[in-house]
Amino acid sequence: MPMMQAEQHDCRLYPEEATTDRGEPLTLELDSLGRILHALLSYKDEALLETARWELNVRKIPEKHRALLVHLPAKYRAARQGAEANDLFFRVLVKSAVVQGNLPLVKDALKRAQQRFQAHQHTSTMDADKCRYVLKNLVRDWAAEGAAEREESYGRILERLFTYFEGRLGEQYPPPSVLVPGAGLGRLCHDIARLGFECEGNEFSYFMLLTSDFMLNACERAEQWVIFPYIHSNCNHIRDAYQLRQVHVPDILPGAGIAKFGQMRMTAGEFVDVYSAPHQAHRFDCVATCFFLDTAHNVLEYLEVISHVLKPHGLWINLGPLLYHWADAHTYLQTSEVSIELCLEDVQTLAANFGLERISEEMVPASFNQDTRSMQQSHFKCAFWTMQKAVEHQPAVASRA
Repeated sequence: MPMMQAEQHDCRLYPEEATTDRGEPLTLELDSLGRILHALLSYKDEALLETARWELNVRKIPEKHRALLVHLPAKYRAARQGAEANDLFFRVLVKSAVVQGNLPLVKDALKRAQQRFQAHQHTSTMDADKCRYVLKNLVRDWAAEGAAEREESYGRILERLFTYFEGRLGEQYPPPSVLVPGAGLGRLCHDIARLGFECEGNEFSYFMLLTSDFMLNACERAEQWVIFPYIHSNCNHIRDAYQLRQVHVPDILPGAGIAKFGQMRMTAGEFVDVYSAPHQAHRFDCVATCFFLDTAHNVLEYLEVISHVLKPHGLWINLGPLLYHWADAHTYLQTSEVSIELCLEDVQTLAANFGLERISEEMVPASFNQDTRSMQQSHFKCAFWTMQKAVEHQPAVASRA
């Protein structure tokens, strides 16, 4: 049985494509997934267009200046070779998704991708960026190079989980259940299951779902794949060697260290749509959110649903900033998107309205998808708290399902 089985829910990719009706909008879902498969399979073409642009720009400068840059052709060849390696990774990933069939709709969506190729359609800038974002996320979640960054966030959450539930981990007890919304590439879920918990991840992006499925279910050994995540931009690199460096994934064989009583699964769909359903009430001993809270259109909905799924006395462990993802959506989307941006004090205070009472709280430094060898470094001062659901609170959540 695969460690990641995606239940079929509404797999939202972008808000303008989202819907909860499983009838006619299924076509939109297939089109969206087909577009994503097309983007993954078109990765190399997009990457090579960029290296061609670099070469064209060099040819435009004076010859006396070109004579000083004789090392650049070798660099660009190396970047193309890196793109070839990344392309191989994505192609095997897509083939694995089709063959293994852990994710619904992939086989049908591949036909939509093929139609896009036949029509000579181009990948959007947004989708091309998301392919590159996947590569950087692989470093964060599944490379030895990302271990320090994982420790800043995942490590703190794992330690907090173990502290509160240590007494319930073992053969004589059923494992505590943990929900991880915004599970991304699945490493936090995997590591929670390794401790002996029953962990359910939730993710809405097919870019993430396809890649996490590949990492969790298709890898045969540690460091099986070589990727080149930093080749796509020439900015802020100290040395060309740093930009062109290879990274091996995964750093461990996923599943090899899962404790006997630990379990893991994944649901595909938008968090509020999936978990506001009546049958999701009081399912989990803990909700663990990491760099997730600010992905909300309306953070109050997230608070409401978190309370809804928690058992009485259940815990909510959160770590992350408030870089609200939809705050500037009006600048790049044609649709009007709701975005409610609250300060940290408001979020923490309003949580009490949903029966979530603070137990502990601190501010901790953490980074996200950081290139540790880049000249550009940024860190978040993250809120890290544990809240407990009051016994007497009975949330009433209107299901979208």
